[in-house]
Amino acid sequence: MQKNRMRAAMLCVLLLVGGLIMAAQKPEKAYRLSIRYFEGKFALLKCEELNKVLSPVLKARLLKESEKPRDFYFEIMDSQGKTLLRSAMHDPTVSLMEYPDPSDPTKIRSSLVQHEDVIFTILVPAPPSGKSIRFLRLRAAQPGVTAAPGPEELGTFELKVIG
Repeated sequence: MQKNRMRAAMLCVLLLVGGLIMAAQKPEKAYRLSIRYFEGKFALLKCEELNKVLSPVLKARLLKESEKPRDFYFEIMDSQGKTLLRSAMHDPTVSLMEYPDPSDPTKIRSSLVQHEDVIFTILVPAPPSGKSIRFLRLRAAQPGVTAAPGPEELGTFELKVIG
């Protein structure tokens, strides 16, 4: 009984400290983009401007100049086309599906599903001089080809409220 009270008190303290940390952080400008992936390209459906405390996970995906992106990534650019920031992103064309094993319902099976047409939402930081966003994907290396494959552009869009 005493241990349960102690755990409950610790949980309350952790929640309170977490709330104070979040309250002390300054909201930053961000965009929530709704995008459709179809026929190998992105189409911007909606762009919403937000003011929120950005999650540490989102900030951790920002790539330093020396870091090379892998798979899907985006770049936010200024009005002259100079890259202000580059960030990794999850592959929006693949979903992990989990379901009960038909032969043994107590077990869960999973499989990756490749989508040809999918709508997804992504939250991106909005630097003050950011005017556009470009989405890219690194092509997979091909056997027997020695040259490094370059990125494939999936779409470039103005960062302005749509929708």
